[in-house]
Order: sequence, then structure tokens, then C-alpha cells
Amino acid sequence: MSESYADLARNIIRDSIVSAIYVDDAIVEPYSVPGENQNAQFTLAQNMYASFRKEGKSIDFYKFRKDKNWQDDRHYLFKNRDLLILDWQLDIRDWTLELANSQQSTVNSQLSTIIPVQPELI
Repeated sequence: MSESYADLARNIIRDSIVSAIYVDDAIVEPYSVPGENQNAQFTLAQNMYASFRKEGKSIDFYKFRKDKNWQDDRHYLFKNRDLLILDWQLDIRDWTLELANSQQSTVNSQLSTIIPVQPELI
């Protein structure tokens, strides 16, 4: 039996992603201790980490801070990343677009997704 189009597309994407980075200003890394009122963000990060690990892929987490120049970390953020998962509600939405534009101009950058991360919906 031949693969469906959806299965074929899913496999192409799965095979294309080896390394990803998740950028959010409210992120709680899955290997940290969550603070008060951070359980939903912590659970989200843990689930992402487990999902990538199960598939033999790597994912890293970057806490965006507007008081820190993210350009200093540009190499770390984008080099050899196949997927950028970016919260569209960073402190100031202009930052989301700037990060996405910067990622698109980086060599070896394949896919990006901008997601509304709302833990209360998870």
C-alpha cells in the first residue's frame, strides 16, 4: 500500500529536522525547577523535549530577554538549526519579526514556525 500524501509530507519534514531551537520570553527549560505559576510553561517545554528526544532529534531552549542583545547569541540561535520555534508574543511583537527575518537569512536554516504559546490552552 502506498503512503498517503499527508504521511509522505510528515516523513519529509521529520527527516529534514535534526536540530531545533525554541525561543520564548516566558520559557521554563525542561531541566530546570519551575517557579510559582510556571507549571504550564514547564510542562510545554518538557513535552517538546520528550517528543524531540523520542524521534532522535535535538531541541534547545532560549529565553528571550529584551534587556539582552540577542544579536550576541545569533550564531548559537541559528547556526545549523533546521527548525526555529518562535513565540509570536515576545515582549514586543517587533522582536518576533526581527528574529524570524534574521533566521531566514542564515545559512542552513530550513524551517521556522511562529506559534502562539498560551499555556492556559494546553
